[in-house]
Amino acid sequence: MKVEVERGEKNKVILKVEVPKEDVAKGMVAAYAKISKKVNVPGFRKGKVPKKVIDSHFGEGLVIDEMIKEVVPGSYERAVAESNVEPIDLPKIDVKEAGADHLVYQAEVEVKPEVILGDYKKISVKKAEVKVTDDEVKAQIESARNRKATLSVADDRLVREGDFVMIDFEGLLDGKEFEGGSGIDSMIEIGGQMLLPGFDKNLIGAGVGDELSFSIDATADFDAVEIAGKKVDFKVIVKEIKVKNLPEPNDEFADMAAGCKDMAEYKADIKKKLTDIKAAKAEEDFHREILIKLAEESKVDIPAIMVDRRVDDMVSQFMVGMKSRGVGSDEYFKATGSSPDILKESFKERAAGTVKESLVLEALAKKEKIEVSFEEVDKEIGELADGIGEEKEDLKKTLQERGVISDIEDDLLMRKAMERLVEMVKAKADKKDNKEEETGK
Repeated sequence: MKVEVERGEKNKVILKVEVPKEDVAKGMVAAYAKISKKVNVPGFRKGKVPKKVIDSHFGEGLVIDEMIKEVVPGSYERAVAESNVEPIDLPKIDVKEAGADHLVYQAEVEVKPEVILGDYKKISVKKAEVKVTDDEVKAQIESARNRKATLSVADDRLVREGDFVMIDFEGLLDGKEFEGGSGIDSMIEIGGQMLLPGFDKNLIGAGVGDELSFSIDATADFDAVEIAGKKVDFKVIVKEIKVKNLPEPNDEFADMAAGCKDMAEYKADIKKKLTDIKAAKAEEDFHREILIKLAEESKVDIPAIMVDRRVDDMVSQFMVGMKSRGVGSDEYFKATGSSPDILKESFKERAAGTVKESLVLEALAKKEKIEVSFEEVDKEIGELADGIGEEKEDLKKTLQERGVISDIEDDLLMRKAMERLVEMVKAKADKKDNKEEETGK
């Protein structure tokens, strides 16, 4: 097959394809067979209409049109492979010549853009120092004490900060009840996270049996659209006051909270866990900053279609997250005063950034000759199967049917490219540190 490649504007490529005569001939045979099964010709059963009859009744032009439909898809895929271009959209096909023994067409398609990589071997990023303070350890212990706390009734005193109070309450908006504004035997923590900020402060100093009336101005950005920016009147009956009893931070508590023999071991355990968490976060931030630097120092004309697709993916993931929290798309847009277009626009800048980062990493993989082997893909599928409790071969079959094996391969390639980049940055930093040590000597 003869293929000529012509660069168009921006990221457009025009493939001029001349299909081999034998392929056209096969396409004509397939076209006649397909038409024979579709048409109704008196005296002939469907699928048994001869070529001459088809030509005389419908004209050879119909057959050639059908041949084009048969031949173009496969020949286009071969032309793409032979030309080593990477389409990111469907092609626009323009047939130049077509007959019973020849076919010439042009395919204009947008391809992945050229990436001019920054000098990634000179990237320098310092990883954040990991340090855990005594105050952070203490805060974790206090959090554990609060989780293990018990409540006891305190009828002999008034409500204080930190108490738990059982109440009946009724909320009125313009003199009428509203959804979620009333409750019976509701337990609230004074100073805790309240749905309506300021509600709990009105209970401080009250006693069991007291009936309270007060108003609260809901903020304009309050989650419940119905009362956002409006004044809400409340009637409250205090039914019970409970005080929180914290366990003593001693060796017995260390055993109860974490199975440690004493507080010293418990503190050491907390410090290690916090250190591990901070170290993981520092490493993640380190990787992220390296990639951002590479993207900033690289040049690429980001195709709008790639950004739009990434935006669609982000919006889809966002709405799935909302749905998992019990919020439907209509409900979300109504509550926020947003719209699908506004939501898409809010993701656009981030989407453009992630597309550029992907293109840059892909270019790095090519430059460094990084590849993904069949064994690596197979291992990844095995790990995915283990994670969801499925047989590897069953999962592989499903992934093949969905045509997403290449996505796994692409993901692995990006990860390997990122690992190589991080290795180079770390090696550069180590070399610099060693040189400074030698100079210091």
